[in-house]
Amino acid sequence: MIAITLQSEIDNAFTPELRRAIEEDLSARKMTYYFQVFSGASHGFATRGDPAVESQRRRPFPLLTLHHGLCSWVSRVLRVL
Repeated sequence: MIAITLQSEIDNAFTPELRRAIEEDLSARKMTYYFQVFSGASHGFATRGDPAVESQRRRPFPLLTLHHGLCSWVSRVLRVL
């Protein structure tokens, strides 16, 4: 089984402590996993933002990075399997 998490740095629902606990659990289970944390991004960063809000206009960078990183990782994992 493969686990993929793409998350924001600022997120009250998925705290750094929870992320570490999940990573420890995945590692103990010998699972293949990929975590990508977007610095400065807040919860909901991967949704369509309001173009009138400057911080939300910068969302294309994390979205493009997310897409590229995810595609590269999946491609690498599929070659191994």
